Amino acid sequence: MLWAPQIVETGDVVLQWPSAPGKLYTIEASIGDLSSFQPIAINIPATPPNNSYRTVIPETLRAFFRVRVQ
Repeated sequence: MLWAPQIVETGDVVLQWPSAPGKLYTIEASIGDLSSFQPIAINIPATPPNNSYRTVIPETLRAFFRVRVQ
């Protein structure tokens, strides 16, 4: 379950999700539609109880994100 992304002061996007000990996560993004997800970060170690990841997406683009457990 990915919580709603937050836009912080700098314009960065912060993603947060619940995590489990010993797991690794991959974050995927798709720009503009839901048909072409690509990994943007892999092998992110769990930091229970929650993980977060910060990325930059230009304001002119519409992005979708998903988190996968490896």
